[in-house]
Amino acid sequence: MRVSFFNRLAATGLIALLIALPRGAAQAETMVGSNVDSRVILGVSANADGVQAMMPEGWTTIAFPAGPLKGANLLLAMIDSKIEMDPYGKPLVPASRRAAGVVGLAKQTDGEAVRMFVLRIYTTAPHRDPYGNALAADIDRTQSLSCPADGARHSADNWHVAPMGGGDLTLVLNHATGKRGWRQATLSGAGGRSDERRHLDLHGQGPCS
Repeated sequence: MRVSFFNRLAATGLIALLIALPRGAAQAETMVGSNVDSRVILGVSANADGVQAMMPEGWTTIAFPAGPLKGANLLLAMIDSKIEMDPYGKPLVPASRRAAGVVGLAKQTDGEAVRMFVLRIYTTAPHRDPYGNALAADIDRTQSLSCPADGARHSADNWHVAPMGGGDLTLVLNHATGKRGWRQATLSGAGGRSDERRHLDLHGQGPCS
């Protein structure tokens, strides 16, 4: 794994994470659209002064205190939207986009509240701006997957983000997936019935499996 981050943040480390990008405070459920996308989300240990400069007034950046994100003070969400549609199922214009979301954890300066903020969205479709902080960027993604007859699959996922205002981000992810195997699972059906089944576990081997 290799990353070169925007100059002002000077990232020093990474932790892979599988979570969803936070969407802010709970709101009434109103259908505004739908999408199909893939995401790569990373925890980053970044320069605290650079992160603080993006925080709203009254909030102080903090690191995640425990778990797989311990020590990270920033999340990067690399989003590759395959298709985005309006509430009626009609594709938007453009129908697909890419984005790099920058998310920070913060504590209220004069209180005890802790929350996450979407600090910036770098995107190929900046007119879609739900957080009011979208910036135009060119975003390239290159993926490859080698497929031997047996053994691990070798995957590469490369991103390059070039904001219109300058700076750039290069993210290089390389990993080998696991082998096929059988896993026992218990499924709960109607009326509380349990059904034990075995299913093929591909361990993230991708479309070549």
